[in-house]
Amino acid sequence: MRYVFGIALVLWVSSCSAYEAKPIAAPSIEALPFSRTQATVTVAGDPYLDRVRSETFFGQDLSKLGVIPIQLFVQNHGEGQVWLQPSSISLNLPDGTSLKPVRAMVVGAMKIPRDLSGGEVAGLALGGVVGAFGGNPFVGLELGGRIMEGKERDKVFQRIADYWTKELKDVIVGKNESAHGFVFFVPNWGRAAFDEATLVYNLLDIGEAKRFAVLLPLTGLRYSSSSKDP
Repeated sequence: MRYVFGIALVLWVSSCSAYEAKPIAAPSIEALPFSRTQATVTVAGDPYLDRVRSETFFGQDLSKLGVIPIQLFVQNHGEGQVWLQPSSISLNLPDGTSLKPVRAMVVGAMKIPRDLSGGEVAGLALGGVVGAFGGNPFVGLELGGRIMEGKERDKVFQRIADYWTKELKDVIVGKNESAHGFVFFVPNWGRAAFDEATLVYNLLDIGEAKRFAVLLPLTGLRYSSSSKDP
C-alpha cells in the first residue's frame, strides 16, 4: 500500500515545477568509495557531504541542517534471499553513540519556509503526527499541507516526495540482485565533531533464518554541529 501512495506522490510531483533536484543514477560497487563484503552480501556506501552534490541532488545543502545522507548499494551474491531492512541500519560514532536512520519524509520537511505563520507550521506538524499514528504519513502531510498555501507548500511537498523516491527501501533481494538508495542520519545538536563512523547493516538470510551484519567503516565525514543553520 505504501508504494501506491508513493507512486501517486511521484506523479503529483511530475506536474509541478517549483522544486528542482536531479535524479540520481543507479550506482555500482566500483564507483562508491567504501565497500565491505560479509558472507554473501556486499554493501557499498558514499556519504553525500559535498555542498555542490547535495544542492544538485537534494535541492539544498543538507549539512546546514545537520543531516548526513549516505548512498548505499547492496548486492546479494548468494543463492538464497536476503531481506534488506533500512530500519536495521545504524551509524556507530567514535564516542559509542549509535544513530538510527531518519525517514526521508522527515528530512524533506526539516527546512520549514521562513514566511509561514506559527499556525501554518503547527498545522503541518499536527498533520504529520496524525498521519504517523494513523499509519499513513502521506495522508498526514496532506492534512497539514491544507493549512499552508501557495508555492512554498508545493515546494515542501515536492522535496518530500523527491527524498522519498531516493530513500533505500525495505526489499528482499535474490541471487545476483541488488538494491540502492539513501539513508539519512541526524546527530543531536551539540554533538562533538567527528570525521569517521561505522555503518552497521543487520541483514536477514531468509533461507537460513539467521541474521548477520556487514560493518562498513566510513571516513572523511567532517561532521560538526557548528556547520548547522540556527
